[in-house]
Amino acid sequence: MQLPQEIALTIGGQEYKLSKFTVALYQEFLGWAKAVLPDPWEGIADRLKGLPDNLAKYLIDKTEERAAKRGTLADPDTESLAQTPAGLRKILSLLFRKHQPHMTEDQISEVIERGIVEKGEDFFANCFPDGPRELPGKPSRRR
Repeated sequence: MQLPQEIALTIGGQEYKLSKFTVALYQEFLGWAKAVLPDPWEGIADRLKGLPDNLAKYLIDKTEERAAKRGTLADPDTESLAQTPAGLRKILSLLFRKHQPHMTEDQISEVIERGIVEKGEDFFANCFPDGPRELPGKPSRRR
């Protein structure tokens, strides 16, 4: 998700400004994601029980890979989380915060819902010129 410049949106007759989606904001999102995503090691002992050694080693290797990526730009779980309602709410809350610091995440969620009702489900996605799935520091998928 890229927002190369600040933009103004009018929703419910009120103007709101969204800040740039900077690397600092993305780092904050990564920290939030790391806190809400499950620990890749959680429950591993139960999953290993009864597995042949080669499968157990494979599962451990994959879990090590996931754990090493947790909280980074390379974490596919974080990218997936960004596409959920909770992830989008967090990202948009970060974008709203600079110019509307008085608003809570619940209030921002209400504005988001109002914007979707007024302007359509792609309204916020269309605010991002490179598409809703581009993240700072990640190459564009559009060709």
